[in-house]
Amino acid sequence: MARGAKMRELKVAALRLGVTSGVLRAQGWKTASEARVQAVEDERPGWLVEARDRRRRKLATIALPRQWSQTARRLGVSEGLVRSHGVGAQEVAGLLTDPPAWLVSERDRRAAHPAGEVAAQQRQDEIDEAYVRAVKDTGDTDSWAAGVLQTAGIHRIIGRDGVEVPVLPPLRRFGGP
Repeated sequence: MARGAKMRELKVAALRLGVTSGVLRAQGWKTASEARVQAVEDERPGWLVEARDRRRRKLATIALPRQWSQTARRLGVSEGLVRSHGVGAQEVAGLLTDPPAWLVSERDRRAAHPAGEVAAQQRQDEIDEAYVRAVKDTGDTDSWAAGVLQTAGIHRIIGRDGVEVPVLPPLRRFGGP
């Protein structure tokens, strides 16, 4: 059997067992026959149970920021507020039908200051545009973009080639003070 076919077989077995192929390789697996996979599924050794739990926890941790963002958007509040109150996605319907005091006050605060919310979004859009310009110019960008990034506290960017480069302030770029 070719090496690529063996790796594919191992990856399919790992998917079926709910672990990564690296876990199987760490257990000494080089190939994954149907009989061996079935035997492990039937027996469920300790290493398999531990690896599944680790993977489940890791995937849950990776999904948290996305869940916070979606929950915050549905409630119309900030992600920080969602995190601080420990609100989960499953609680949104209940919070929308019977909102607690903190949710009402945050919505009232945002409604009273829509200009602040709009201004914050405009600042973020400006920073995003400046960052894209700086990446395109590989850090040696125009003074507007460099000034925006410097003001936002962004002093280094990751260029298109994946290399981190400094964003030079406009005066320092040409040998100024």
